[in-house]
Amino acid sequence: MEAETDYKRQLNHASVHLAKLREDIVALDRCAEAAGIRSIETFDDLSKVLFPQQVYKSYPKSYLKPENRRQLTQWLQQLCAVRLPEDELTTAPTIDEWIDTLANLADIWLVHSFGTGGKLSLVPRARMEWLSGAQHVDGEIRKFSGGLADVLATPRPVIQPTFEYGATAATRAVQTIRELSLPAREAIYLHPKQRRSADALLMSRAADSKSPLPDPDQMSRFFDQAKSKFAGEDVYIFGVWPVLYDVASDALSKGIHHVFGPGSVLHTGGGTKARALPSDFTDSVKKFVGTEQVFEFYSMTEIIPAFPKCRFGNYHVPSSVVCCVMDVASGSVLDTSKVNRGQFAFLDLLASMYWGGITTGDVVTLSGTNDRCDCGNAGRYLFDVARLDAVAGGDDKISCADTAPGT
Repeated sequence: MEAETDYKRQLNHASVHLAKLREDIVALDRCAEAAGIRSIETFDDLSKVLFPQQVYKSYPKSYLKPENRRQLTQWLQQLCAVRLPEDELTTAPTIDEWIDTLANLADIWLVHSFGTGGKLSLVPRARMEWLSGAQHVDGEIRKFSGGLADVLATPRPVIQPTFEYGATAATRAVQTIRELSLPAREAIYLHPKQRRSADALLMSRAADSKSPLPDPDQMSRFFDQAKSKFAGEDVYIFGVWPVLYDVASDALSKGIHHVFGPGSVLHTGGGTKARALPSDFTDSVKKFVGTEQVFEFYSMTEIIPAFPKCRFGNYHVPSSVVCCVMDVASGSVLDTSKVNRGQFAFLDLLASMYWGGITTGDVVTLSGTNDRCDCGNAGRYLFDVARLDAVAGGDDKISCADTAPGT
C-alpha cells in the first residue's frame, strides 16, 4: 500500500509537470492535445504523452547546413521551454558555435549524442539541470558506498580519457563536477585543450552507428602519463568499460597494478559497448586502478539523473523518475505492480527546460512497485538491459511520434 501511495504521488507530480511545461513547449502541447490528455492519472495516461527517443534528432538532415541555421533553431524552439535568440543563432557558421551561442545567450548547455546516420540528438538542457545531475550522482555514490566515497566534497585529481571540451554527456558531466568541486581539482585529459566537435562527429559518423572508442595504444600511453603524475594518489576516473579493460589488461600483463590510491573513485556506464569482455573484467580494472570503489550507472542523453548499479547487478531508479515498461509488440503499458520485461519508458521530473518523457530504445526487466532489491535500497530497479532493435519484432509504438517537430 505504501508503494502504491508513492506511485500515485509520482503520477500526481507528473500531471503537474505536464500542465506546467505544455504551456511553454510547443511539441509537448501538440502531443498532449493529439492524445486528449489533460492530466496524468495512470501510467497509461503517461504513456500517451511520451516522446519517441528519436524526437531530439527529428530534424531534416538539411537543417545542419549553415544556410539552414534558422530552420534548425526553429526546430529546437518547439522542444525548448524558453525563447531562443533566433537571430544570433542563425548567424553561427558551425554547429559548435551554434551550441556555444545557446550557452552564452540562453544559458542552455545543450547536450548532443555521438551521431548515427549523419545526425546528432540535440537536447536543450539548462545549466542548472547539469548542476542538479552532478549533485544527484554525488549523492548516489555516497549512498551506495555507505558514505565512504564522494565526488564533490573530496578533491581528487580527474582522469578523463577523452576531450577536455565539448557537448557530449560525459564531457559536460565532468565539466560540471569540476565546477562544483571545492577546492578545484587538477585534471588530465586524453585530448587536453581540445574539443569533441559536433561538426567533426557529423562528418565522420554519417555511416557509422557505433560510438568511437580511443585507440588502445594511445590510451595506454595516456594512462602511463596519468600514472607518472598521480601514482599512489586517490583519483577520480570517468570512462567506459572496454577502454578501461584494455588498459588494465595490458598493464596487468606487465605486472603493473594498484596504480592509484585505494580511495580512488571509478565512474563508468554505457555497458560493454557490444564488446565480449571476460567475466572477470571488472576485477581486472579494480586491480589495475587499486580501488574497490567502482560505480556504474545506466543513463542516456535525454535524462538528468543516473541509475546507480548495486552489488546485485540492478540499476536503481531515482526518485525523480516515473517509469514503466511497455509491451514491445503493442505499446501497451505492462502491469507496474509486477516484475515485467518490455520497452523502457520514463518521465524525468528534474527536466524543466525540455520534456523528459521518453519511450526509449531499450528493453529492460523492471521490478514491481512493491519489490525491494536484496541490496536493501528502496524503490524500483531494472536489469537485463538490451537494445530494442536486437529484440525480435521490436518497433516503436508511440502515439506522439507523428507530432514530433520535423516529421
